[in-house]
Amino acid sequence: LFVALFIIKAFDGGSKWRLIAVPLLPVLVSLITQTEARGSIVGIVFFAIFLLLFRPLKKIPRLFPFLVAVFPLVYAIVYLNVVDIPWFRETFAFLESEGKTLDSRVGIWEKSFEFFRGSPLFGDYFGISGGTGQSQLHNTHIDVLCSYGIFAFVLFVKFLYDRLTSAFSKAQGLYGRTAFFAFCSVKYIFFYSFFDINL
Repeated sequence: LFVALFIIKAFDGGSKWRLIAVPLLPVLVSLITQTEARGSIVGIVFFAIFLLLFRPLKKIPRLFPFLVAVFPLVYAIVYLNVVDIPWFRETFAFLESEGKTLDSRVGIWEKSFEFFRGSPLFGDYFGISGGTGQSQLHNTHIDVLCSYGIFAFVLFVKFLYDRLTSAFSKAQGLYGRTAFFAFCSVKYIFFYSFFDINL
């Protein structure tokens, strides 16, 4: 959150803000890198990509809010299909550390999709939680899809898409668009638990 704020102020803040934000940005990024928190690092990378690709545009492509709205599920499916491929493990070996392996989500996500295949329309909330109601699938999209089924998931994605589209339409100028991309990066990378965060 602080990195996003400082990037926004470094580009679009007044001169006083720039004097503070510009020199502190590399310090903040360095500190985050030292924590080896993969979600934080990937969040910064996504934010930088969003800024480079879309910040200059006055009108965002309609596909972008949709991709952001479905990305956590797409990510999980791609992840399950590539995580055991040798080139993938070699390329991203730098993200591994003690207690943080690349395949840390495989077991829980594969088991979740097994429950989904057994009840795709309405999900299997009871089965996933073992009747306790305390399941945690570490990805909100997988949680909604597997616990409540395809119909609830479609409504969930539509809600996210509508909110994202509305938020961007109200983002005024470069400052507003930069803030919007910061929101997408922080919310969808951190709070949807692609890596280390356990909600």
